[in-house]
Amino acid sequence: MAGHERWILPEQGTYKCNVDAVIFKEQNRFGACMCIRGHRGNFIRAQTMWNYGNPLPHEAEAWSLKAAISWLRDLSFSSIAIELDCKLVVDGII
Repeated sequence: MAGHERWILPEQGTYKCNVDAVIFKEQNRFGACMCIRGHRGNFIRAQTMWNYGNPLPHEAEAWSLKAAISWLRDLSFSSIAIELDCKLVVDGII
């Protein structure tokens, strides 16, 4: 599959949280989708969060990352990797 990467399991004893943003311009809304999986790829928990506005895609992705970090902190998860698909946001952090 050109242009697609396979999802890689997190290391044993750890978790991975995949984060993505969605924008609904016509409804003036955007949101975050988050999914936590264990080291066997098993589903642990998922969450969606919504906000109003029409941000640029990278702004929605950054908002989604911030929402995910807050959610994970509230759940008291440790040893968790966060994965997202917006290079602009990732490069802005590292």
